[in-house]
Amino acid sequence: NVRFPWCTTCKSGDDAFAKAAKEAKSRGKKDKGWKKIGFAVVDAREQRGLARRFGARCDDKCEYKVVSEEDGGHSVMKSAWSESELLASLSKYLRPAVQKLTAASEAEQIKESNTTCLAGFASEQDARYALFKRVAGLMRGELVFAAIFGSEANLEVWPHKQNYSWNYDGTWSDNGTALHEWLKPRAIPLIQPYDWQLREKYETLGLPLAKVWLDDEKNEPSLQKIVLHAVRRVAKQFIGKLAFVEMKKATHSYELREFGLNQPEEYPAFGIASNSSYDATKYGFEITPEVAASSTEFWKDTDSAIDKLSSFCGQVLAGTWPVAHETGPAHTNWTAGEVKRLAWKTWKELESPGVPLLLEVYGKYRTDNDKKLKETENLARILASHSSAVTVAAYDTADNYWPTGKFSREKYSSDTEWFWVAKPSATNDGPAMTKLSKPKKDAPMKTVLEFLKKQSGMDMDVADTFSKFEAEMQANPPSTTTTTSFDPSKHEAGLDGLGGMGGLGGLGGLGGMGGMGGPGTAEL
Repeated sequence: NVRFPWCTTCKSGDDAFAKAAKEAKSRGKKDKGWKKIGFAVVDAREQRGLARRFGARCDDKCEYKVVSEEDGGHSVMKSAWSESELLASLSKYLRPAVQKLTAASEAEQIKESNTTCLAGFASEQDARYALFKRVAGLMRGELVFAAIFGSEANLEVWPHKQNYSWNYDGTWSDNGTALHEWLKPRAIPLIQPYDWQLREKYETLGLPLAKVWLDDEKNEPSLQKIVLHAVRRVAKQFIGKLAFVEMKKATHSYELREFGLNQPEEYPAFGIASNSSYDATKYGFEITPEVAASSTEFWKDTDSAIDKLSSFCGQVLAGTWPVAHETGPAHTNWTAGEVKRLAWKTWKELESPGVPLLLEVYGKYRTDNDKKLKETENLARILASHSSAVTVAAYDTADNYWPTGKFSREKYSSDTEWFWVAKPSATNDGPAMTKLSKPKKDAPMKTVLEFLKKQSGMDMDVADTFSKFEAEMQANPPSTTTTTSFDPSKHEAGLDGLGGMGGLGGLGGLGGMGGMGGPGTAEL
């Protein structure tokens, strides 16, 4: 335990260290293995040479240094909050880093209960064995290393309870880095249930994280078996490029929002995060009617599912799959005279409208939202006769990603803004949008109609059209004009709509709002 005496950040770790030392001494009376482990504290102020050797520092990243003659150096161990946790971590040092075998058959018993790394060497003086032994010391507790001497044999990794192996074909001429990096993704299961305790492991691994969400609230063992079989086959193709984990609906359904997979929320679902951190970039694999009739049907056609998921994974790694963002539902069965409810998943309708759009951009937590929704509804009704020239559309930024750009906007802004979205042209980069700027927000409906006439060039009597609008508001009034309350705590990090959800273990990989070029045109 290398530390500065004035540092109080690691006090609980210091207490656990002292208790663990006492417990290890007690265990040594019954188990000789524990007698081989000693505990020491280095005062970095007094022992400056040792402090420099071990990289002593005073910060919130408390670590222990494990010195082993067998490993020929020292390794780093994360500090523990309890003596039992520390002793559990130390127990992997009770056995040698490499198990020396006399015959290959001895490895079979090891394989039965461990992921095993097996290799053959000419002798213990073999330079390759020295490198093998060094990496084994770095990866204690992650898999079992075994060696056979007498002749050289390829290094193989045998996953636990699997009938296949991985063969190492990398270099042996470096300091072990290549072998270490090759082994890390093969030391974990192809896919395993994810929880918050695994986050650091996957962060250290440094690979994009492919996630399959399963509905653990339904009793569908046969379907889940099919799904996991398909995902494992995909995972084998991308070993060392992607890591795969299983997510439960009860604890991780909220993540689907950031992957654009919550409208509708269907299981099983599949997506990839660029890493396991909070602000990872997200990619969602949406099972649309063009892909399969339903999520269940998609997964039951195993060969097709594997092909499509493999293509998705390849495109994500190549950077050709679009980044996912939060989205509302797509508007289906729209007819003229209705407000077309646009969403991020239907953003292409905004980029390239068949008919110019009179677009309302708003947030549902604005004051008098019900009244304003009704105003837009009635506006669309009175403009139905002009459907060949304009479509009244709306976009709720509280439920949908809004690309940053010239018309930037806060996600939960209560402002109502109006835009004219023209048909695309060869000179436009993105949607051809013009904003109603006088006033910039919450424009009265008559001003909106004047804006529409100017931008569209329609032969429209604004006063007469506004009179029709007022009459429609009398005939079709809002049901309420109360203010919709907004509780930011319910929407922090995209967690609204969780209800009585169970434990939130593992909040890794929530963010990832990769920037997109926004709409760029002149303002009115």
